[in-house]
Amino acid sequence: EYMYKGLLEYFASVLAKSADGLTAYKIRKDLEEKNINKDLIDQIENILEECTIVLYSSSNSQNNSSNLMGFYRNANVSLQKEGR
Repeated sequence: EYMYKGLLEYFASVLAKSADGLTAYKIRKDLEEKNINKDLIDQIENILEECTIVLYSSSNSQNNSSNLMGFYRNANVSLQKEGR
């Protein structure tokens, strides 16, 4: 839950928007308008979808948390490469 909220807050600050009501779809559209690399946008959307799955699944297993940390690290590396 904290990772998902943190990511929404991060993208809200990057996009100069409120995190309230911000969705993966809205983030995608705003990043596309800023001409961000499509592969990076796909990675970000995948991470947000994975967070949503874990957030709303009945079994928040350690394995899912570990997978999300891997996704988070990959996104962080990608974002740093893009200079965002």
